[in-house]
Amino acid sequence: MRVYRHIQSYQHNGPCSFRAWIRTVARTTWLMLLRQRSRRPVLVSRQHRSSQSADNDSSPLDIAQMYHEFSQEADRLEQRELLDVAFNRVRSRISASMWQAFELLTLAELVAEDVAEKLNVSRATVYLWNTRVRRMVAEEISTLADHTPLTADS
Repeated sequence: MRVYRHIQSYQHNGPCSFRAWIRTVARTTWLMLLRQRSRRPVLVSRQHRSSQSADNDSSPLDIAQMYHEFSQEADRLEQRELLDVAFNRVRSRISASMWQAFELLTLAELVAEDVAEKLNVSRATVYLWNTRVRRMVAEEISTLADHTPLTADS
């Protein structure tokens, strides 16, 4: 309902902008719900609570922990999405061998000698390609982060 009510205020700011806006609205809404639930007084005694299901009754500490874990997971997902977009952009701009060198050396954590042998290039070339790809990925992440909205209460 929040998205429906506020879609007119959405402004496209670049790649992944709409998806990031939707995710931020959902995250903000969920966090507001958790905050509201954590402020409710607990009226049930501890002895009586142990006989109730955990789904129906959460203590303020449980809700605070849920809030913290949800916030961390949302941050991890956002970072993963930025990284995936950056990887796809960089991959489309470089040679397949250069990307494969980066994948094998950085992501698969193979040693440079094995990567060089597999790609039939020198070890120095593997290191050069890896450095270039890492720099390009970092630049893409920086660009994407600058264009991703961080708040969406409206």
